[in-house]
Amino acid sequence: FVYLAAEIRSLVDIPVFTAIRINDPIMANEIVKKGEADIVVMTRATICDPEMPNKAKAGRFDDIRQCVACNEGCYENLAKGMKITCAQNPESGHEGEWEVRPAENVKKILVVGGGVAGMAAAIWSKKRGHDVVLFEKTSELGGALMIASKAPSRESLSQVVRFQKHELEQVGVDVRLNTEVTASMIEQE
Repeated sequence: FVYLAAEIRSLVDIPVFTAIRINDPIMANEIVKKGEADIVVMTRATICDPEMPNKAKAGRFDDIRQCVACNEGCYENLAKGMKITCAQNPESGHEGEWEVRPAENVKKILVVGGGVAGMAAAIWSKKRGHDVVLFEKTSELGGALMIASKAPSRESLSQVVRFQKHELEQVGVDVRLNTEVTASMIEQE
């Protein structure tokens, strides 16, 4: 709806806000630079990644978890009068309720399957201090979500996978693509 804000801005002498589905700080900055709006509201984007403004300011764009407008937990829950959560950010709506604590007994953890659930399991296990290996039998991480991201108007779903791949690298998970797991491999590991 930026075009609407731009039209209103051309007619009034007060600050004009724009919103709805703006999840990229670079895009938001361009909107302001072009004079299409004075302020860009990024509510769902900051539910998904509360540190997004700080990361953008520091130039850490790859570290930003981008909202994909799935509305699972945010808009849907708001409409039902429930606590706002986020499908990508498990801490959202649960701030202060739990924290990632270092594991008391460090273990070797093998995660079989590099879909979004497998990647999340590997990331959180590694953040707790475990030695983690993620196995994916195909040449690509992301599983069914990568298939869904090929549908018209759902390309942004690939952002979930992009961010999780980045996190896997950041925390140092050993990722092995094109590897089908067998019982003997598990015993060997």
